Amino acid sequence: MRLDDFGSVGDAYQRYSDGIRGRIRHELVFEVVASLAPAGGTILDMGCGDGEISARLSEAGFGVLGIDASPEMLRRANLRKAELPEQVRDRLEFAPGDITDFAS
Repeated sequence: MRLDDFGSVGDAYQRYSDGIRGRIRHELVFEVVASLAPAGGTILDMGCGDGEISARLSEAGFGVLGIDASPEMLRRANLRKAELPEQVRDRLEFAPGDITDFAS
């Protein structure tokens, strides 16, 4: 397993996310980010993983660009996006990249 590709641990990450610790962590991250961004603003989710928090922020009315280096995690994020209502999907975009080579 490559330590720099979280796609290789996607199923384990999903189990963690579904567990109580993952739910609490994601809720705290969502609340902090949503409270710091202006209503309806745009958020960059660097290292968005499977897009769970990106999707929640988009559902809350934010425009979100989720960036991840893992093709597998981006695939999972886009599957999550496909299940959202159209108006929410329109505010959400996922793209490959990482913090070392990202250009706005």
